[in-house]
Amino acid sequence: MKFSIVVLTYNRSHLVTRAIESALNQEYPAYEVLVVNDHSTDNTTDILSKYGDKIKVINHTENKGVNGARNTGIENATGNYLIFLDDDDELLLSALNTFRDAFEELPKKLREEVAVIKAHSLNGGSSKTTGRMSHSNTIMYYQDIISNETVSGDFSSCINLALVGKMRFPEKLRGSEDVFWWKLAKYHPFYYVNKPVKRMYYQVTGLSHSMFSNSHSWAEGYSIMLSDHEEILKQKAKNQFARLVYICILYFMLAGKPKRSREYFHRYKNELNPISHPFFTLLFFLSFLPKSMVASLFFLKIRLGLFLKQFRKEHALILEN
Repeated sequence: MKFSIVVLTYNRSHLVTRAIESALNQEYPAYEVLVVNDHSTDNTTDILSKYGDKIKVINHTENKGVNGARNTGIENATGNYLIFLDDDDELLLSALNTFRDAFEELPKKLREEVAVIKAHSLNGGSSKTTGRMSHSNTIMYYQDIISNETVSGDFSSCINLALVGKMRFPEKLRGSEDVFWWKLAKYHPFYYVNKPVKRMYYQVTGLSHSMFSNSHSWAEGYSIMLSDHEEILKQKAKNQFARLVYICILYFMLAGKPKRSREYFHRYKNELNPISHPFFTLLFFLSFLPKSMVASLFFLKIRLGLFLKQFRKEHALILEN
């Protein structure tokens, strides 16, 4: 099996070395390690040049964002299977062995049909996983994947490039990678493996960074997901359908587009009865408030949630003692 590991980097010269070293030191050697430098303005280029022909560097002449970098990886990888690696994360040394074993466990027919192997990521230096799956080592189909009930959270992915075709990540949207995954799942099953392959180190740049600064992009991404998969969501994944409607309403509010928010209320008020879905109604009234007030309320909700989580943890320790 030929694995292409694609490291995505932008202005993290102080971190990218760890990611590259983890890709180069795999127990089962990678076929190639590509690094997509998304027009970094720090000394990333100097750091990458030290690796010589151990890696293949692709330099963007403009910043395209993470989805643009992913697409560059897809278009330049020459292996059979592709693994994306963010510059602040690291692969476990056994990662490629885990993915190889997972593919070999599958019956021959399924090997040709499965588009993605999903495996656990570990949260930083802990043993806690960033995703949840109800069943170990199981094939998931379209309905299972988009329902968010059997599996949820962040997983590491190994993509069968032969099945991607012309599908690409939405470059105009910052983030919103699930637009790609859901579209791929519509045509091909995924295989979820209950083993870790990566450590994820979340870089905290402020709660407002992704939630507020990129709210319009997130809103458009979720809007596409809702539009493309609306019928099956209504029929087979009603909780996920309601969640996506809520998210679209909220993110368009945070983006300062209250009229777009209220469009979702009017469009789906029959499916999401205000009496049985009181949060739906609350969001509608919030859409009339100024963007700054909505953002403040949401930020307060996040802070309160973090406080209560810490309080419960400390309270439990007191009771144990």
